[in-house]
Amino acid sequence: MKVIVISDDLSGAAGMASMLGMNIPIIPFNRIEIISERTEMIVSIDLETRNSRDELDRLKFIEKNFSEYKIFTRIDTMLRGSTSTFIEFMALYYNIAITDTVPEYRRYTSEGFTFYQNERIDIGRAIPTQAKHKAKIFNSRTYDDLSKISRKCMDENMVPVDPGPLIAVYLRMML
Repeated sequence: MKVIVISDDLSGAAGMASMLGMNIPIIPFNRIEIISERTEMIVSIDLETRNSRDELDRLKFIEKNFSEYKIFTRIDTMLRGSTSTFIEFMALYYNIAITDTVPEYRRYTSEGFTFYQNERIDIGRAIPTQAKHKAKIFNSRTYDDLSKISRKCMDENMVPVDPGPLIAVYLRMML
């Protein structure tokens, strides 16, 4: 299985690549055509959408032109920017498992909310109405929890959508 993991900006793409392993290439959207020249099984894409409004068009372009890859989207840890669009896109093709847990930051998900320091953020507000029937928010705190969600994704044909740790655990189990 060949994999593209998409982030909305360079810091997200770099962070995702570092979670996935050594020598994972980071490719900016404006150079997307070089994917065809790559031999790696996994590439991390900077969709460069932080200051744009065409993120869904860019996602659909990648899906159409690189159909031999399975696509994953990494959402922003604070559920900002392209998060809703990324969830909407993934729900077009899959049932999705969402969590916003980063164990290293003591950031966790419980009862549909992200908890980090003194903040509580409603994850449900980032899920577009048309994606709600395809999305399930999972409680998680630890890497053991992320492993259980990954196994559930495999067993129930779901795809993880998160800030990266769940995707990384899932891909390690799959590949």
